[in-house]
Amino acid sequence: VCILAIFVGNNVIPDNRSNSNNDEKQKKKSMILPGSAIYFLAHSYGHYTFSSVYSGNGNEQQFTISETETISTNTIKDTIILAFILSIGPLEAASTLIKSNKLSPPNAYIMAAAMLSTLVGIYHTFLQSNPSYALLYINISIILSMSLPKLLFVGCTSQQDVILRSNEVILPKLMSGLFVMAVIVCEPFFCDVFFARIGGHFLFDFSLALDVVMAVVMEGSKRSGGVDNDDVVEEMKKVKAS
Repeated sequence: VCILAIFVGNNVIPDNRSNSNNDEKQKKKSMILPGSAIYFLAHSYGHYTFSSVYSGNGNEQQFTISETETISTNTIKDTIILAFILSIGPLEAASTLIKSNKLSPPNAYIMAAAMLSTLVGIYHTFLQSNPSYALLYINISIILSMSLPKLLFVGCTSQQDVILRSNEVILPKLMSGLFVMAVIVCEPFFCDVFFARIGGHFLFDFSLALDVVMAVVMEGSKRSGGVDNDDVVEEMKKVKAS
């Protein structure tokens, strides 16, 4: 569902924004949620790994780990997949710092690489031997990496900063994001209490799908409206410079 929504958003929704006829601009804006697509592909691989490692126990639907297999990130392949997932946050942080003129593009991406290395190192040091909270760590790391730069380095008084802060905020997207956060917190801490009985990890996958659909709807609204906030920011920078 998520990959289909991203495909539809990239290939079906027409772009009526003022600069959509500019080939360079169109190429730059041709992808909706590329980071999310990477996340879902990696997350699907995680489901595949889980299903190949764990085996069912009759009709009781209890799952026990095989004695000869464990879930880990000891291999280079698993570490690369983990880095792909975690990279969504640092890359978004770099984009925010570039748009807010806090860092030049080279320095921003160097910062993103350093942040990604730190996140992967923390996972290997503290969570590899106890993966119960691995998904929580991955999701919280991505969300904080994306949110903290806007909270700490983007102002709230100038019009340019307000546009940068609110570029991705509409009520349905905000509500779907809060739903994702609620599920992220409930799954590791309240699974045995009640969460497993009301859907368990399926609710996490469902919340992600809903959030992506809301993001595509939001992007479609921006495209059909003919106004691009990124273009507004660029024009304001030119006016300020002149």
